[in-house]
Amino acid sequence: MQRLEANRSIVRDWVDASAYPLRHHSPEATYLAWIDFSGTEIADDAAGALRHLGRVLLSAGPEFVQGVDGDAGAYARLNLATSEGNLREILRRIDTALAAAARGDGPLVAGAPDPARAYTGGQDNL
Repeated sequence: MQRLEANRSIVRDWVDASAYPLRHHSPEATYLAWIDFSGTEIADDAAGALRHLGRVLLSAGPEFVQGVDGDAGAYARLNLATSEGNLREILRRIDTALAAAARGDGPLVAGAPDPARAYTGGQDNL
């Protein structure tokens, strides 16, 4: 439980310090965090953009809101049940994706690592 609380704090501090207009719900009794990218260039498909531009795999919001009005594409779900090192690498890759999108960069160029092999912290935990 201490690792989860520490990871919640890391994500909260990262969102608060971000140069991008991110929002985040700090969970209390779960190992999942939702990040709202609606104020960013990747809002249409946040999880897809993160996979292509940052090579990090988060769960897409629309996977979890069937039958709900509104656009969930701007939301991505992050699994906090990982090591601090993995979490910091995930957040670094999200920053990379946001910066690439802000510059107008497209998907990864030919010869770059396959986005389907996105970073998952060494385990399928994102």
